[in-house]
Amino acid sequence: MTAQSPCPVPAQYGVGTAGTGALTPTIATLGTPLLGSTSFAVRANDLPSGALVARALGLSPASISVFGIEALVGAPVLALDFTSTLGDATFPIPIPNTPGLAGLLLFAQMVGVDS
Repeated sequence: MTAQSPCPVPAQYGVGTAGTGALTPTIATLGTPLLGSTSFAVRANDLPSGALVARALGLSPASISVFGIEALVGAPVLALDFTSTLGDATFPIPIPNTPGLAGLLLFAQMVGVDS
C-alpha cells in the first residue's frame, strides 16, 4: 500500500492458510490510501467467529517462519483484537495529511487464532 496522491492499487502478496471449516482467510483494503484519508482500513475475512486476531504493520516485506506461520511483514508493529461474529476484522488506518508520507509503503498481515 502506498500513501500518495494519486496512488496505485494496493497489491496482495502471500497466501492465507485454511482454518476451521476449510476456509482460507483473505485480506483486503477498504478505501483509498490517500493523504488525509480518515476512512482507509485493512479488513480480514473468513476467520473464526470471535477469534483473537493479530494485525502486523511494517515498512518492509519479509518471509520468516514464526510458530509455523509465515510472517510476511518485517519488523512489525502488532495490535490485537477479536473478530466479529461473522469472522471478520477491520483495522482503521487513518492517514495524516502529511506530505512526507507520500510514497511510503506499508505492509500488512493479519493472523487469526484458530482452535
